[in-house]
Amino acid sequence: MRSYATSEPNWRCGVPLRKIVGAGLKPAQVSPNPPVQERASMSARKALGLGAISGLRSASGPAFVSRAASRGGLSLDGTRLAFLGSPRLSKALLVMALGELVGDKLPATPNRTALPPLLGRAASGGLVGAALFIFEGRRATVGAAVGSSAAIAAAFTGERLRGLVVEKTGLPDPAVALAEDAVVLLVGSRSLRGVH
Repeated sequence: MRSYATSEPNWRCGVPLRKIVGAGLKPAQVSPNPPVQERASMSARKALGLGAISGLRSASGPAFVSRAASRGGLSLDGTRLAFLGSPRLSKALLVMALGELVGDKLPATPNRTALPPLLGRAASGGLVGAALFIFEGRRATVGAAVGSSAAIAAAFTGERLRGLVVEKTGLPDPAVALAEDAVVLLVGSRSLRGVH
């Protein structure tokens, strides 16, 4: 009986791998890059998430994206949004985001759904959506539409939910706002997971 043993014992179902390859059958190869449809779905989810938190805290989405871009994980070099990779801008946006977390609790802060603040949140959501779509090689206009729509929807939904929680539980508004802050930080971090 013929033996197929070799110095490199690489077997598949009792048949040496070299026999399989010799017969024209090659082992499955896994592409290092996800399929186009999967990448499209990933960029849409990220744009929705970061757009939504921009509707809750307008500087948060841009701050997360700029931080990732300045560290090289979200490369926007050679694009119209390359400025987001500036370390100085990243630090400035971080300061603005932290200041907004404080300012959101102040009684004098206008409602997020008032026209001027709402337009600012829509612009922030559009910016982060466009950046993420450009990074994935997709159309910036589509990403901007996804991000800005998410920001507007989150602004209205967040304001309504926050009011309901305060009304139903009797908790002070700043306490509920802290829970909202936690959601913003969690969603922002998870949306850019793997991007440093």
